[in-house]
Amino acid sequence: MPASKTKKSKAPAKTKGAHPAVGTVLTPPWCVQVEFTEGCSRECSFCAVPVLKGGVGGYKFMTLETAEILFKQFADFIPDKRFELGMRGEPTMNPKYLKLIELFRRYLPKAQLMLVTNGVRMRKGKMEKVVRDVFAAGADFIMLDTYYPEREELFPAAFELPKDITVIDFYRDEYKLNPWYNNHRKLNNTVFVLDDLSKMSGIKRTKILNNHCGNAADQPTPQEPMMKKCVLPFRQFVVHWDGVVDFCCNDFGRDLVIGDIRKRTVEDMWWGKEMTAIRAMLRHGDRRFAHC
Repeated sequence: MPASKTKKSKAPAKTKGAHPAVGTVLTPPWCVQVEFTEGCSRECSFCAVPVLKGGVGGYKFMTLETAEILFKQFADFIPDKRFELGMRGEPTMNPKYLKLIELFRRYLPKAQLMLVTNGVRMRKGKMEKVVRDVFAAGADFIMLDTYYPEREELFPAAFELPKDITVIDFYRDEYKLNPWYNNHRKLNNTVFVLDDLSKMSGIKRTKILNNHCGNAADQPTPQEPMMKKCVLPFRQFVVHWDGVVDFCCNDFGRDLVIGDIRKRTVEDMWWGKEMTAIRAMLRHGDRRFAHC
């Protein structure tokens, strides 16, 4: 598909025909991963955050200026899809994370917004205030990942939130409005609480530990590439704190960069030759490039 912003470049999203390069229907992304912060407040053995240049706590933050460029582009491209705030760091460590959420909501009033947090700002009796601030800024729901030893405080505290805030145990409760699919903001004011992933990996299909492109030290790396399909580059768009676009949220080392939102539009990169080549390989189960 030519890298173009014309209506013709969007044709696969509007027809039932297959994309000529990847042999399947290709639509605009239905999920966008946005990194407010590079760097985390925790050092989990199963995570690849320690490979970042700044290490644990070596924070780099998305600015309001970068975020505005990003949100303006998505307002034109996919105004009503799902956006997740997380990736290679703790988003609430960004001093302007609430202002960034407000800016997002200003440009994307119809989009679903999820904040993923380890609860670092919710400790010591601050959970209700932080939760209400996040919802007031414009987020629809929160994914609260709890880890030991903080889990002992955060997990029970979440279920003591006032009744006007819906709290769901991710691994236990059944719910109709699955947060992993866009539901046009029907789901809101909700906190999903996740037990320690290092102990719960694999219980849910959407929560399985992996080696983050070989960067997670204690996760196994296969001797040979896994010859199986992957759908992430067909449905997900990834933007780092500085506006750099990566091909996959698992590429913690940013080894396969697609472009920069300050130099190319998100639409151009989504339909561009780099992502098209990656999809063509992955559709055929060909993972013979280092990152996969």
